[in-house]
Amino acid sequence: MVKALQTKSRINTEVLVMGNSRPIQVTAIPFQNKEGEWLVAEVSMGISASINA
Repeated sequence: MVKALQTKSRINTEVLVMGNSRPIQVTAIPFQNKEGEWLVAEVSMGISASINA
């Protein structure tokens, strides 16, 4: 989140969660509120392999 605020750009990272064998993708999206203050929205989603039959 710090890097997203510093660069004012979207940052995507993939992390492994302790105690969980599945990685998650974390996306930090910087934006400005009505007062002009910079904030960051963080979206996390689990990553799993897709199986095509």
